[in-house]
Amino acid sequence: MLKNTQSGRSMIEMLGVLAIIGVLSAGGIAGYSMAMKNYKANKASEVVQMVSTQMKTVFNGVYPAGNTVINETNLGKVGITTGDSPFVMTIEGGAGGEGTESDAFKIVLNDVEKSACIKLATANWGSDIVSIKAGTTTKTKAELPFSIADANASTACSPAADDAAMEFVFK
Repeated sequence: MLKNTQSGRSMIEMLGVLAIIGVLSAGGIAGYSMAMKNYKANKASEVVQMVSTQMKTVFNGVYPAGNTVINETNLGKVGITTGDSPFVMTIEGGAGGEGTESDAFKIVLNDVEKSACIKLATANWGSDIVSIKAGTTTKTKAELPFSIADANASTACSPAADDAAMEFVFK
């Protein structure tokens, strides 16, 4: 008499494999999400530094009058496009006062996530920074960089201020 044998996997074995795949997928998604947040924070820092350097080079220390938003034509001179930033970015000349040319300019980032806000606020921006505003908290050159506690404060990079604006004033 011939034995009738079955080959294949049982339902329990298949469920075990699916469970393992599910756990690995969840870990991968969480890791990807964190990597994207770090990428955005690093990219924003690079862009702010690049814009600062290029603005000083192109405008030679005298920026357009009257809080004029540096338009696409001037951004082209600077060698960047607004798409270079992971956040909505505007650049304003005349940050030292309205109606006159100024030796300062302002970079404004909107929709900044909390993790990026903290990274940008606590970074060392060198000697050309005049002030940084995160949320409603402004720190001048002598007070910079923000401490982690200050950056996490309810008026700066708090969860309530998620997707908040940051302003960097450079000379």
